[in-house]
Formats: sequence, structure tokens, C-alpha cells
Amino acid sequence: MGLDIDNDLYPIVVTTWEGASTVADADRYIAHYEELTKQARTRNELLFFVTDVRDVTNAPPLVRQRFGTWIAQRPLELNQTAPVNLVLMRGRMMRGVLTAVAWVAGDLGNTRPVADFAQAKQVIRAQCHHLGLPVPATLERLGEPKKRSRQGGGTPASAA
Repeated sequence: MGLDIDNDLYPIVVTTWEGASTVADADRYIAHYEELTKQARTRNELLFFVTDVRDVTNAPPLVRQRFGTWIAQRPLELNQTAPVNLVLMRGRMMRGVLTAVAWVAGDLGNTRPVADFAQAKQVIRAQCHHLGLPVPATLERLGEPKKRSRQGGGTPASAA
């Protein structure tokens, strides 16, 4: 399993999952997410999470259960700090995984599936407009990992 968590576009956080997902990867993602949201709440900032699962080959039941339970326990905090969580997905398997997570969680809250990074940009722009917030300066660099520059970025030193 490959799991890359990229804070270089902060306040946009991009996570890329590849291969077969594991509970350890899920726990790493959740710990990172919780730490960033805690810091953002302290600074009165909003975050935008973009999770790319297009190259996941397997998401076992324990992983789905872990995410569903986590989402069910934290909906208020998720919605307060991250107005929208985007999941880039394709294929029936990942749609089924998201449905299973929603079933465990009871509701996905502010999690929305999108087809690609272009659609993710549109949703983030619309969400900023809806909330009366400026669009993050790093939004234009959001794109496929090979196209994103990992030089310079918005990551606060304490969030790295």
C-alpha cells in the first residue's frame, strides 16, 4: 500500500492512496487528519481535504469499518474545520467502499465523491464562495501528483 499525505498546498491537504489499503494506513491518515484539524481549529482556519483513491486495489472490511466508525464519531468537528472532504474515485469497487463506509457511519456528512482534480477545484471554489471566504492561493496548483509542484507551499511549520 502506498499512502502519501501532502500538506504542500495547505490549507488544501491531498492524500493519495495506492494498492491495497490497510488498517495501519487508515490509522495513519486519521491521526494526521485529526492533528491538522486540531491545529486549524486553534488558528480558526478551514481546511480542504482531497483524498485520491483512484488507484486503490482493495479496501478490506476492517478498513471500511475503521473509517465508518471514525466518521460517525466526529461529524461535528469534521464539518466545522473542513467544510468539504472530497474523495476522487472511479470504478464500482470504490463506490461500493464509500457506500459501505456510509452505511457504518450512518451519514458521510461533508464527504463528497468527485471524478478528478478539476472537479475538486470547482467544488472548493464553490464552497469558498458559499462561505464568503477567499479561494486558497494554492488551489491553482491542485492537480495530478506528477503535475503538482512540491516546492514552496502553504504548510505551516507546525502542521508538517
